[in-house]
Amino acid sequence: MREKILTPASALFRRIIIYGILLFFLIVIQTSLPFIPMFRRAVPGLVLVAAAAIGFFDSEYAGAIAGMLAGAALDSLGGVSLSLMPLAGFAAGYFCGIAAGKKLPRELPAFSVCLAAVSGANLFVTLVCAYAANSELRPVRLIIHTLIPEFFYTLLFGIPVVLLGFLCTKLAGKTKRDRQASADTRF
Repeated sequence: MREKILTPASALFRRIIIYGILLFFLIVIQTSLPFIPMFRRAVPGLVLVAAAAIGFFDSEYAGAIAGMLAGAALDSLGGVSLSLMPLAGFAAGYFCGIAAGKKLPRELPAFSVCLAAVSGANLFVTLVCAYAANSELRPVRLIIHTLIPEFFYTLLFGIPVVLLGFLCTKLAGKTKRDRQASADTRF
């Protein structure tokens, strides 16, 4: 069976389309969740998890760019007073990609470490945005009603997002790193 050879431009275009559809779908879901009573106070960070998955399974550069653009789109649709999601998305995608290359194997079970880290980062972003919007918040109430549920929602609902991200990186094709590794093993 012959492997389909893609030019660099067509491979990039394919990656942009696949990741763009995934992130658009998740942005729409994440901005719609506050209308469901269960998620009124705590919304899972699905977009951060997707950016981290792209960085982990594809490359740190793809994850950083996807996270930054998706974070900007999420903040523009969410109407927040302090725009931290582009920075958080960039960090999640980039650092999960770096961790996958050096510390963790690029496998689904190994991503659980990154999923926990992204859940914690989402918790920190929520905390900063909550205090920027209203400095008179009660800390105990914020922790119990918002931060703890959001952490666990991101962990729980992040699992299907990771599976979707893994599938999308497989659909996008081999990265430059994968092509070089397979070329090195042939010789």
